Amino acid sequence: MKSQTHYQVKTQIAGQIGNKKQQYLPHKWRGNTLVPVIIALAISAIATVAFLNQGANLAADNKSILAQNEIATIMTTWQTLRQSFAASDIKQTTTTTSGEIQVPGSITRVNVYGNAITYIESPPTFQYTTGSASDCTKLVPIVKKVLMVNTSTACDATATTQLNIVLD
Repeated sequence: MKSQTHYQVKTQIAGQIGNKKQQYLPHKWRGNTLVPVIIALAISAIATVAFLNQGANLAADNKSILAQNEIATIMTTWQTLRQSFAASDIKQTTTTTSGEIQVPGSITRVNVYGNAITYIESPPTFQYTTGSASDCTKLVPIVKKVLMVNTSTACDATATTQLNIVLD
């Protein structure tokens, strides 16, 4: 094992009178310095993983909150449209006849999960695709209770990431 040189304060007695003086003298030290470094790196890695996991959880919670705000905006826009038009007159297509209106692009856009929000005319339903099935199930009670949407609003049985918001 290779020894390493460290400097430490040593007191030497100088001469016959007994004067003491302190100086830094080289001191050979034998020992394993790699083990403490590995332990420190392991502790640092564990702390980093915990910190990153907490950050990922916060990001998921943030997306859920943003999704709630998006759905609330969709519902507000829908209510504004419904005050002026019958549900049957609100169309997905770009070709509308007199007395009909197309669903605004502010509703049918890409959501916070990176998926398009789609509108189905009969029954009037918005399909809000989330990032995962758990995100979808988190949003269902919020949409039903807070936004007071039709009770048949639920995650799709086959596409479990898709929240079907059934409108009145």
